[in-house]
Amino acid sequence: MHFISGLMTHRTPFIVTGLGPDVDPFMPEKERGLISQRTKDALTALKAQGKKLGGIRPKTAQKQAETKVHTEKLRATFAKLAGKSTRAIAAELNRRGVQQANGKSWHAMAVLRVQQRLEG
Repeated sequence: MHFISGLMTHRTPFIVTGLGPDVDPFMPEKERGLISQRTKDALTALKAQGKKLGGIRPKTAQKQAETKVHTEKLRATFAKLAGKSTRAIAAELNRRGVQQANGKSWHAMAVLRVQQRLEG
């Protein structure tokens, strides 16, 4: 669709092969609007049937729970390192061989996120 809208912006004539050469150049815009409306209508119908849309998937909930447990295990370590910069804490955790919940090494932003979890 991005390519087609680029052609339209530059006023390059083109033919939509499925529709033939007599198609109005604004037909793709109209079709985009129709697709949007059909999607909205379908989502509205699903909601009316009681279908839950969106939300957290089971795997995501499991990862969040694992991260929470891992964060709690780090509470004492973070308390001992309190007062240091996030970079210094990350360097110290990496030096000690402590890994994040996802198994990766530490960086300042990861330290900050854990500190926020521990506070809230």
